[in-house]
Amino acid sequence: MLFRRLLLLLVLSSTLLISAAAQQRDRKQKRPQTGLSEEAEQLRLSATSLLHSLAQNANEIDNLEDRVTVLAEIGDAFWLVDKEYARTVLLRSFKEIDKLPPGSNDDEKEQIAAQKRQLMHRVLSRIAKRDPAFVKELIQDQSKDAPTPNEKAYKLDYVTTPSSEALLGIARTFIATDSKRAGTIALYSLQDGLSQGFRNFLIQLRAKDSDVADVLVTEAINKVSRQHPGSLFDVLMLWDYAYQPPELYFNGISWSREKNEVRINASAELKRLVLNCALTTIVENLQQLPKSESAQDRILVQMQLGALHSVIQQILPSMQADLLRGASDQALVRVEQELRANGEDPSQHPSAEDSEEESTALEKMIENANEAPQGERRDSLYLGAALQLFCGVGHKVKLALTGINNLGGGFGH
Repeated sequence: MLFRRLLLLLVLSSTLLISAAAQQRDRKQKRPQTGLSEEAEQLRLSATSLLHSLAQNANEIDNLEDRVTVLAEIGDAFWLVDKEYARTVLLRSFKEIDKLPPGSNDDEKEQIAAQKRQLMHRVLSRIAKRDPAFVKELIQDQSKDAPTPNEKAYKLDYVTTPSSEALLGIARTFIATDSKRAGTIALYSLQDGLSQGFRNFLIQLRAKDSDVADVLVTEAINKVSRQHPGSLFDVLMLWDYAYQPPELYFNGISWSREKNEVRINASAELKRLVLNCALTTIVENLQQLPKSESAQDRILVQMQLGALHSVIQQILPSMQADLLRGASDQALVRVEQELRANGEDPSQHPSAEDSEEESTALEKMIENANEAPQGERRDSLYLGAALQLFCGVGHKVKLALTGINNLGGGFGH
């Protein structure tokens, strides 16, 4: 009951503020030198007083979700009269989300994490209309929280992380009306690297405003170039934007373009930036392959060589067309030699279906890994399962990669 009453009062106060602002605009158009009319000033003061009262009464709302919603709306309404206080109320709304109970088991933790993401999106969407930089600040603070097991798996599967998805979701709402703001908000999502969600966002943004999309991709190139070695997946996503191939694949995952997708040629300069970034990333990844002879490192080397080969194999024609040919050819030859030296065939396009025999063997390996005690044997079993997945057995990627993530590391980031 209190929640509904506060919402009604909030609507009333917002209406008063809008009315006061409208009167102020009309007054300025007629007599630019005069201030607010007495009536408009009274409306503004009444609305401001009501909003302050609402902000105080929001503490009495027992339901946390309702409390967060009311505070977000109050902060949004305050922006018309007092931006600093509006930021304070919006920050307070965002901080209220942290009061959700942590959960006592993995299922509850995932449910709470999902609820937090929903509330975050609700508050951040209000803030994004007013101050995109403030959104970035809040997201960065939130990203310091310990991720759940599912959230850890997102990065390994190149699925958009929850914080990045919140930003990209908000950015999508601005594509049709304010593409520059959409690009600015999406830029903040790059703190977690590129992802499948970022790729989809670029396709939508490019169809609306290719210039803004190009700027965003240039910033992404700069970010990838500052990592040493850079992410092979990130490089492949950048190449996909510049050259728009019919399909691309990486670590057993493939993507196809929609038939109705608008094709827009990238500039020669953007293509050059992408290819130079790709060549540097490939060379650095080759140079930093593990040198140890341990079983784990040998498996990791095979996985990384396979990833390198698939990336070079796809990007090579573009390099041959738009860059000097020698360096890319040499890198491909070296990767193929290393793969064969380790008893592996150079990776090809991932098969669409897993054979029954392969799936059974993989399930047995994962089962053995789950039952094995903590130690090198358990780690090697998980890594071996991931290698099989990588070579084409693809329907249980998340399960094996989540197991690898428990080792404390991750491939590609």
